[in-house]
Amino acid sequence: MIELKQAIATEIGQFVAMEQLQNTAGFIMPYPAEKHLAEMTKDTVHYLSIYQNELLAGFMILVEDKPKEIEFRRIVVAHKGQGLGQRAMQLMEEYCLNELNASRIWLDVFDINEVGRHIYQKLGYCEFDATEVNGKRLLFMQKWL
Repeated sequence: MIELKQAIATEIGQFVAMEQLQNTAGFIMPYPAEKHLAEMTKDTVHYLSIYQNELLAGFMILVEDKPKEIEFRRIVVAHKGQGLGQRAMQLMEEYCLNELNASRIWLDVFDINEVGRHIYQKLGYCEFDATEVNGKRLLFMQKWL
């Protein structure tokens, strides 16, 4: 069973370790523990822990960007390829709709992250803009709830 819970500060060490995994670090800009803690204390930032069978399996960061709009800033799962991230995203969308009263979720993803792009498209996210960051193409995608 997969469930989302409000993250707690004692999980930050595990978040940092998950971000350093070889199959994750190339697709995100990892945060040190201090930055996670600072972000976690902001009113507009929501850290959600992903639990699978009552074990911490990942986390996500949501940011209230504008009224009714959420930036899906990050998802990190320790074990990829099992559908955990997709199911967690579906639960996150329900959370955004029901708890944050959001009508739009947007995210950015590097075009080299083919798996991530495929999953986002599969879940109904559409590209709406793009830019270059450090020589890499960064795509912006959104979904209306």
